[in-house]
Amino acid sequence: MPHPDCTRVPIVLCNASYYGAVAAIRSLGRAGIPVVAVDTGLLSTGRRSRYTKFYLSSPPFDSVAGS
Repeated sequence: MPHPDCTRVPIVLCNASYYGAVAAIRSLGRAGIPVVAVDTGLLSTGRRSRYTKFYLSSPPFDSVAGS
């Protein structure tokens, strides 16, 4: 059990709609680690998890800068 005065560093997970990312969000959240989810879609399953503290929208992952 962590010390109560210990501050947890948040973790950022990209592609939050991927089932592996959702499992990671749940596991990390249950452990008390704050999770920031990043995905292109507003209806991402990772965004709707109770363990996601913050959600960030991103441009499509397959887009190339400058094209």
